[in-house]
Amino acid sequence: MPYALFMNLHLTAATKKEKSFLDKLTYFVGVVFPLATIPQIIEVYGTQDSSGVSLWTWALYAVLQFALLLWAIADSIKQLIISYTLWMVMYAVLIIGIVIYR
Repeated sequence: MPYALFMNLHLTAATKKEKSFLDKLTYFVGVVFPLATIPQIIEVYGTQDSSGVSLWTWALYAVLQFALLLWAIADSIKQLIISYTLWMVMYAVLIIGIVIYR
């Protein structure tokens, strides 16, 4: 058996468990990562001041994230659909706060 073929078979068997772990990890990260925006949201709504937050930056993030969400939906990638949807919610909440407290 050629060495490259042997290594491919070996890696395929060895990586199935790793892939399963990574699949589960991506669900976790996909939910937790967008939640990292909550302190910024609390800051804007808590102080009722958005002067230190750029509307243009967050709006651009939202527009670009929406493009990625469409791609994830088109390719049916569940982890990314969940994550990108949560990001869109975070962006929307923050953008609304920025507009209200300008």
